[in-house]
Amino acid sequence: MTRRERERELALAREMAEAAIADHVLRVFVDALRLEHPTLDDDVAPGDPDTLRLAREIVARVRDLRGRLVRYRAAVRAAIREDDPLPF
Repeated sequence: MTRRERERELALAREMAEAAIADHVLRVFVDALRLEHPTLDDDVAPGDPDTLRLAREIVARVRDLRGRLVRYRAAVRAAIREDDPLPF
């Protein structure tokens, strides 16, 4: 995406900046959870601490939310393209 396209996108859909920031923060948060809980991706075991159980739940919800952000951005970009005037 060119700088001009990015500027146009932000002018027409200002929330795209916040969506990008939210996506980045969510990625960093999951990275921090993985550092804190090295067994985060392991199978659930009886006796896992509540913090690990909750971290797994958070990661699953973050994965879902990030997927929805991707779909939202795609929908916004499609709507912006539809609003483009004809080139002639």
